[in-house]
Amino acid sequence: MLWKSPWPCCSRCCCVFNLKKPWPQRSSSDWQLFGLPLFSVLLFGQSQVNLSESTARKAASLKVDFHSHTFHSSDSLTPIPALIQAARKRGLDKLVVTDHNSIGGALEAYKLAPDLIIVGEEVQTTQGEFLAAFVTVPLPKRLEPQEALKRLKDQGAFISISHPFDPQRSGWPLETLEWLAPQLDAVEVRNARVIDANYNKLALEFAQSHNLPGNAGSDGHHQNEIGRCYTELPEFHDAESLRAAMRFARPMGRISSPLVHFYSVWARIKKSSAK
Repeated sequence: MLWKSPWPCCSRCCCVFNLKKPWPQRSSSDWQLFGLPLFSVLLFGQSQVNLSESTARKAASLKVDFHSHTFHSSDSLTPIPALIQAARKRGLDKLVVTDHNSIGGALEAYKLAPDLIIVGEEVQTTQGEFLAAFVTVPLPKRLEPQEALKRLKDQGAFISISHPFDPQRSGWPLETLEWLAPQLDAVEVRNARVIDANYNKLALEFAQSHNLPGNAGSDGHHQNEIGRCYTELPEFHDAESLRAAMRFARPMGRISSPLVHFYSVWARIKKSSAK
């Protein structure tokens, strides 16, 4: 004997049960509409169950290096093709090119590898450095933090800060960080070029105390550094979707050898002697 639901919506969804089946043998498919999916179907006509955070974390994720340099930075000699090749070799899905106060190298790289490159900039201010992604208009050096922040916001850029507690490399004053925190999209909590790992630890503690996501980057000035630190996060396609994806970001990677800083010194010397 077959029993058919008197409710049209259930009939439409093939909610038909064979009552001759013994109770213990009733399949789970017979009852699947009595849970949350049925509730969703009755309300909306189709299942609209939102992904939980744990499910989102298990979704396909990207490996993104948020911090890299080319020969357009004064302390790097890295050719753009070598940068792209290194990123692909290390399995990166996205690489944010963040030359010092310039987007020239990032634009060149984007033309060669638009699927890989995000145009960014490391913006030196009078007090510290911003690390921005999806930049369309470059910012000059030595702006006041308030002015630099305004210009980045006006163009819709994703705004983080570089190695905020590294005193050797433009660390931010704490009072300025407190003022900046509500206006940031993220904090760089894992930078591969820090001399002391405690600088990254302090950045992580600051981000957590202000409920900000943390991103990671190699800060690579040589192609061999690319991908040393990176961030795992869900897919995104612009600054706005990146802000949403950063809720599930996981900073990964290890610190580079301190010897990498000698390369930057050599790059400055070589460029100075060529002038």
